[in-house]
Amino acid sequence: MHVLRPPLTDYLRYECEWGYTYNVRAGEDVRILDLSQAPPGTEVLADVGDFFLVDGEHAIRMNYSASGDFDGAVPVGPEVADCFRVLAHTSWQLATPFETWWGEHPQYQRSNWTP
Repeated sequence: MHVLRPPLTDYLRYECEWGYTYNVRAGEDVRILDLSQAPPGTEVLADVGDFFLVDGEHAIRMNYSASGDFDGAVPVGPEVADCFRVLAHTSWQLATPFETWWGEHPQYQRSNWTP
């Protein structure tokens, strides 16, 4: 699941076209929560930052520098992990399957993109 806000950066376009497209074809259920199309108030989900849920139970927060470089991952305690589980569930319910979202946004696809 990816929460994003258009316009897409070059890296996000690459990630969609060369990552998610093939992952979905291989059977992964990837979803996009496009904040430009989401209900009001949903933008707070982007402020939470990047995190992973392992086995739906353990939350790990990803840390990045101001320039966007990955600085490491930090497990969070069980009391905070509950919050991340709720956020993940809510985001998933609001998100659109990747193939649907990608099909609705041809402007980001390499074949239609002009710098």
